[in-house]
Amino acid sequence: METYQVRVVNSDFESSNHVEAANFGEARRHALRAVLDIGADEVCNGKTFFGAEVIVERDGEVEERFLVGIGQSPLKG
Repeated sequence: METYQVRVVNSDFESSNHVEAANFGEARRHALRAVLDIGADEVCNGKTFFGAEVIVERDGEVEERFLVGIGQSPLKG
């Protein structure tokens, strides 16, 4: 198992966690689940949009960075 650092960053906060994973793909899935959980909670608590940068690092080196956005908007009809 390897240790990865997963960071979720936006203009309001930064969350960081160390993750034990068998490979990069598993660490990336963990990072995606984390940001989706945070974003879903924010949208459920009244925000219309949540966006954050996700950074996955191993041994101090950035393996991948990506952006996740979650939003909701009422439909008129």
